[in-house]
Amino acid sequence: MADFIASGWHEILRHNGIHDFENVWRLAGEWYEPPDSWRSGWSGVVRCTLKLPTDGSVEVFVKLQKNSLWRTVRHPWTGIPTVEKEWRNIRHCQERGLSTIEPVYFAKRRGGGNVRAVMMTKGLTDFVSIEDLLRRWRRFGWPPPATRASIVRQVASNVAAMHRHRLCHSSLYPKHLFIGGPLASDSSGSVGEDKVGVCLIDLESMRRCWFRWQAVLRDLDCLNRHFRGVSQTDRLRFLMAYLEIDRLTTLAKRLHRRLDRMAQPKARWRRLYQTDFSWLGRAIRKRLKRCSKC
Repeated sequence: MADFIASGWHEILRHNGIHDFENVWRLAGEWYEPPDSWRSGWSGVVRCTLKLPTDGSVEVFVKLQKNSLWRTVRHPWTGIPTVEKEWRNIRHCQERGLSTIEPVYFAKRRGGGNVRAVMMTKGLTDFVSIEDLLRRWRRFGWPPPATRASIVRQVASNVAAMHRHRLCHSSLYPKHLFIGGPLASDSSGSVGEDKVGVCLIDLESMRRCWFRWQAVLRDLDCLNRHFRGVSQTDRLRFLMAYLEIDRLTTLAKRLHRRLDRMAQPKARWRRLYQTDFSWLGRAIRKRLKRCSKC
């Protein structure tokens, strides 16, 4: 497979002395995500800044992987790099008009019994993850209801668009949903929906489902369980915006109850796991005491 270079980036890469795969592999920068062992290899992310030919600079992230392979039906033995799977999912989303990170460069090399792969993406300038946004709100105060409503509608609209194509993110945590615009730096005022941008990242686990409801339940359950601190009003507002309805319908109520039931077993298991089992020790000691008297 030929190396991929996004349109308009050839000159920028040449201006920074990046001519081939080895230049990207040795690109100097700080570790944004230190190398982590995964299966038989490792994977890490480097953040660096490239100079523009005219003036200024642009931030990019380079994901480096070695022998981090994903076994598929088409490649059961050799496998494909997990970053290649993510790159294909990014391109797949772009073709369908879904907002995600912009790929700049992708290439892989096989040799010496090793598989190396790199993917360079443009940094998300003026974007902040929903996880960081919620943490900021919990610490400094919640924004006006109109601002929260704008964010909820935009996030719900983007998630619904992904599910209409029967695409399941499979890891839809708040840290993988980014909000752009004025909210990235200030969330104290009211922000219109036209100024709120949403971007999906970490598409490594994205897959296509046979039925849409499979993607709906998996992704919405993940969001529902990890939206810590979000009120029930905002959760219902998200659900109504996702279903594109103005008032609660039978379908919305049914889906809301289904998501609640999906979260409850996990909560019950945590309560069971944290239960004090000292009564069991007392019963065993009492039984042994009786046996010693026999």
